[in-house]
This record gives sequence, structure tokens and C-alpha cells, in this order.
Amino acid sequence: MKSYWIKLSSIVLLVVALLALDVACSKTATSTTPLPTTSTTPSTTSSAPPPTTTTTLPVTTTTLPPPTTTTVHPPTTILSGSATVLAQGFTFNPQMLTVTVGTTVTWINKDGEDHTVTSDTAGLFDAVISANGGTFSYRFDKAGTYDYSCLFHSGMVGTILVK
Repeated sequence: MKSYWIKLSSIVLLVVALLALDVACSKTATSTTPLPTTSTTPSTTSSAPPPTTTTTLPVTTTTLPPPTTTTVHPPTTILSGSATVLAQGFTFNPQMLTVTVGTTVTWINKDGEDHTVTSDTAGLFDAVISANGGTFSYRFDKAGTYDYSCLFHSGMVGTILVK
């Protein structure tokens, strides 16, 4: 009889823990089924096995956001003069741009949110390009590789290769 009560109390503790977990998870759930129900079938004789407990657990459905995709644009080469990089769809297009020394690159924001054009080389350039048409231009006067990113959106990165 003692082992029966130990098993029953273990089951009750499990049900309480599951209820607590369900309450904690329900803050992000979009829909839930009713709370767990427990039914016990009592024993009719003392020599019969202990009563059976059946527990029905709630089912929680959580809606996940759609997966994000990153668009990789092919490299572009500009021989001289000026070049344009678009900030569109939360990427820089092209992500890799090759230009000659003396070329001015202009970034144009086509998204509905602000972006930055921030050089990985401290102090070289750092500008906010406003949503829906904001621009920033920089003239590259030295050969080298210039990596940059958007401080607001970590996945937005690009490189200017100056030859």
C-alpha cells in the first residue's frame, strides 16, 4: 500500500510540473487545448493491483516566424568614375564591388527602414542612409579592400575592392 501512495504522489507531482510548464509556455502560444484531466479507477479488492491513473496532457501549438533568407549578389566591377550600391531587401547590392582608385561610390536606401554604411576601418566612413531614398557617397582614393556593414542590421555586409 505504501508503494501505491508513493507512485500516486509522483504522478501528482508530474501533473503539477506539467501544468506549470504549460502556463509558462502559454505566453507565446497561439492556441491551446483544455487543461489536463486526470481520472482514477479505484481498486475493488485489497488483492487487486493499485488503481490506474490516466492523464490527458494539453497540446500547445506555437506559430513560428517564417525563415529568413539572405540574398547573395554577384560581384560587380566598375572601371572608373562612379558606382552605386543599393540597400534593398536588407542586403547591399552588390555585396562585392570592384572599382578603380578615384571612384565615388553612392549607397541608396530602397528599404522602408534606415540603414548605416559603416566602414570596418574605424573613422573611415559611417553614415545613416534614411529610409526610402536616402543616400551617402564616398570617394575611394587609395587601393585596398574596404569592408563595411549596417550597424542596425547585422546581416547587411559588403566589400569595396579598390584597384
